[in-house]
Amino acid sequence: LGARYAIDKLHASHVLFWNDDTLCVKEYFVELEKAMINNKYLFESILVSKIFWLGNDDKLLFNFGCYFNPKNGRKIIIGLNCNDIYNEIISVDWSGGMGTLIPTSILIELNYLDNTNFPQYDGDIDFFLRAKKKNFKIYAIPSLHIFNNPETTGIHSRNKLKDLRSILTSNRSLHNVKKNIRFTLRHANTFSSWALLIKDYISLFVKLEIK
Repeated sequence: LGARYAIDKLHASHVLFWNDDTLCVKEYFVELEKAMINNKYLFESILVSKIFWLGNDDKLLFNFGCYFNPKNGRKIIIGLNCNDIYNEIISVDWSGGMGTLIPTSILIELNYLDNTNFPQYDGDIDFFLRAKKKNFKIYAIPSLHIFNNPETTGIHSRNKLKDLRSILTSNRSLHNVKKNIRFTLRHANTFSSWALLIKDYISLFVKLEIK
């Protein structure tokens, strides 16, 4: 709804996605402008930020963009829990949505995010992968620093077997069964991807039973 309002009412050329628990460094928008002025090709591309964990003095990364393997459906997070060593613009497959700048033309062509099938998790990666299928470019920009609070998202604290129903059905759960089936059918419909998905759920059940 926010993206549609920005485009239909404000006639924005780009839309910047932002989470309500996300903070940025003071010079974030200066660096964004600088990157786009110095690299003209970025105007027509999707740009993602470098994300750190909020409150971590060591500045460990959450991610600097991510990769996706369509052969097995694996989502690979670049730099997860590692020190920041990334100083160059790199091409990526997706990111978590927060701190993502998208040209209006791409949002319109893809008919925005699919909030019907992915109302919470995977709505962002689904959008990115649909964009890649239409040959739009996605770049991670090293000078765009933002901070994410892991305590305010999802139902990660529910980790007992009694919470199984919620874990498998809630939109706030990474293990939502319907969401994962829809995503696998759309982006990684292979024997390996289904086998790995089943393996993930078996692993989840074992961990819950142990706890």
